[in-house]
Amino acid sequence: MNPVSPARCLRVALLAAWLMLPGAAHAGSYDELFAAMRAGNTEAVSGFLRAGVSADLADNAGTTLLMMAAREGRPELVDVLLAAAARVNARNSVGDSALMLAALNGHGTIVRRLVHAGAQVNHEGWNALIYASAGGRDEIAKLLLALGARIDARAPNGTTALMMAARGGHASTVRVLLAAGADADLRNDDGATAMAWAAKNGHEDIVLLLQAAPIK
Repeated sequence: MNPVSPARCLRVALLAAWLMLPGAAHAGSYDELFAAMRAGNTEAVSGFLRAGVSADLADNAGTTLLMMAAREGRPELVDVLLAAAARVNARNSVGDSALMLAALNGHGTIVRRLVHAGAQVNHEGWNALIYASAGGRDEIAKLLLALGARIDARAPNGTTALMMAARGGHASTVRVLLAAGADADLRNDDGATAMAWAAKNGHEDIVLLLQAAPIK
């Protein structure tokens, strides 16, 4: 085992002392931590965790460190936070989870790691499949479906993954969902179908795809 350098020990000790200071020092230390998260500085983030910062620390919107790492596509940080027992199914103030943010932004490696760590693929409200479809993330949509994602699960306003793919103009994602059995006739709470969203946004290729979909 490599010995820990005196300089490294001193940095950790100073960090620990800093975090114990009241008020403004906490604000400054958290700013440093969030900056390290944005930079993908795994060593710095690990130092904060060793100094006693909670792996479930969140910003004012309830977005946790794990959500930030998942959103930004930082698998090494995800591993560090999971090893520190970060809550994998935590949700922020708008209902996002780490898995949903990874799916939306196309980070398939992180999606796999989060699911392996216990992230819920199916739950009430907006979900990872809807987010993946909104982002046109075909491979992640396929992965989530293979993991048991409910293809016609609805958001609180009745929106489905197919509706979001159609709205966003993601024809290949629409094909993925239709091939997996998505119901093109479902309506959201405003009465709109996936086809209506496609037509409203000028996605004529998707309108044709949906017109050819089998009636459920």
